[in-house]
Amino acid sequence: MGQQILNTINEQGYCVVRNLIDQEDIDDLNFLQHYLEPQRGHDFTAKYFPKKKLDEAGEFAIWWSQQLTGWECVKSINNKLLEVSKEWFNDSVVYVCDVITNEPGNKFVKPHIDTPYRFDPWHESFELLGIQCIVPLCEFNEENGGTGLYPGSHLRNWVVQDSYKGVYTEEFLANVVQPEMGPGDVLMYNPRVLHSTMPNNTDLKRRALLTHITAREMVDQLKLVDNIWLE
Repeated sequence: MGQQILNTINEQGYCVVRNLIDQEDIDDLNFLQHYLEPQRGHDFTAKYFPKKKLDEAGEFAIWWSQQLTGWECVKSINNKLLEVSKEWFNDSVVYVCDVITNEPGNKFVKPHIDTPYRFDPWHESFELLGIQCIVPLCEFNEENGGTGLYPGSHLRNWVVQDSYKGVYTEEFLANVVQPEMGPGDVLMYNPRVLHSTMPNNTDLKRRALLTHITAREMVDQLKLVDNIWLE
């Protein structure tokens, strides 16, 4: 199964894996969601607040929780993800793992690429250096802001600062797909893919576990440049 998934990711930039995660683990994580605490996020004007500036933030539109690698249900989920991707990297490990919350009424779109390619040492590399895994904790669809991706965009270079300025937003919206998923499914994608949380037009929070898997040797290098650790 792992090779088939990897082939799809290499071709279109992402793959939806159905019914990979046990419902019991999803239920346990949802039961514990009141323990989630914002560590960084965007307010409703799309302004970003890192951990050290949380006291300056108002109401969040999108926010990321504390790292959850120690929670037993999260360990169980990540073990499934590591099993699928074990042949993709040399000594695969979880780099970061948190829950992302898309609040009701969020309207903005910020297409971007992710770690490690957003950093200069790896920006020009087209080698698969990590994999992002989104595990929905509820239904994901267009109405509640299910993750949007630009298929094939992992085959191009995107200027990171231009993406933050919205230079690519129009092109992204003209090509975006939002896979419909449910709890137990997993969206696995190349971090080079241009992607974004999408507007949540419902009155419910849209949450997902977000896990980044990479080679063990990459972790120490990433921690030198990744601002979520520098903070």
